Amino acid sequence: MTRLWLIRHGAHDWLGRCLVGRAVGIPLNAAGREQAQLLAEALAAVPLSAIHSSPMQRTVETAGPLAAAHGLPVTVDDALNEIDFGAWTKASFDELSNDLRWERWNAARAKAKVPGGESMLEVQRRIVARLTELARTYSGEQLAIVSHGDVIRAALCWYLGMSLDLIHMLDVAPGGVAALDLTEGAAALRVLKHSEALLEDGTSTVSHLPFPSDERVPGVGRLLPDIDLSPTGV
Repeated sequence: MTRLWLIRHGAHDWLGRCLVGRAVGIPLNAAGREQAQLLAEALAAVPLSAIHSSPMQRTVETAGPLAAAHGLPVTVDDALNEIDFGAWTKASFDELSNDLRWERWNAARAKAKVPGGESMLEVQRRIVARLTELARTYSGEQLAIVSHGDVIRAALCWYLGMSLDLIHMLDVAPGGVAALDLTEGAAALRVLKHSEALLEDGTSTVSHLPFPSDERVPGVGRLLPDIDLSPTGV
């Protein structure tokens, strides 16, 4: 079993205002730096073997305190990058609200594609393929993966057996963490917490059984969840 700590980058000044995507020069703000420090404190006792980060400045900065706490380098990993938002990069949400393509993107993620950018299915394929590769490389170990909200949600949709159309059901807040245990043919989501709750005791558990599917990433099995929807669940 390999445990992947899936971490969304901390807050930045453009959060909630525009779709920054892969635009350069987007650092963490004060709140984001505080979230990154809290992550480092919360995961200080976790025996991490490696820390991989999206190449975006905000993710590398989020990974920094964690890497310093563990004496590990931050490995920049293109497969963990933000969605390529193409023509929508740095568009404000007010501007996007008048775009029917944006409406379709949010209503039907499983089939939608960004104009001049990626489809959600393409994002899911690249992140799941990379996580599967890392889980095999670091079999029996733990590693931190610092990426972006919808990229992490896309991965969780796969491992939870959820349609990408339900991606908004998963709340991965800035500075939030999901602890995903992967073995050959099975997975368990152990923790899904916001940054302010990371130091609390207890975990949330989701167990899975493998099932066959025609929608397969090479070498990766789809998973059927038994989800605990009680207040102590995910």
